[in-house]
Amino acid sequence: MDRIELREAVALLALPIALSGCAPEPALDGGGVENVLLISIDTLRADRLGAYGAEGPASPHIDRLAQRSAVFHHAVSSNPITLPAHATLMTGTRPTQHG
Repeated sequence: MDRIELREAVALLALPIALSGCAPEPALDGGGVENVLLISIDTLRADRLGAYGAEGPASPHIDRLAQRSAVFHHAVSSNPITLPAHATLMTGTRPTQHG
């Protein structure tokens, strides 16, 4: 696979999650609509985002979203390489299983 095909594969894997919040369906508990937005950025250190303590206006849109959202402060990746890490995130299988 060349770089363009890899980007397309990652985009296709992320598409179902991105679209999952588009249809206004009632939540299981009968309350309001629950939306999930997954933001995955390759090679970005957390300490460069205001939501994680960086000074200055480096990421105003992400910071504004983080103020109204659940923000995870501790995370572990299944793989240090982006494509297998995203494939694991989207499929729930380990890199040795999905190749």
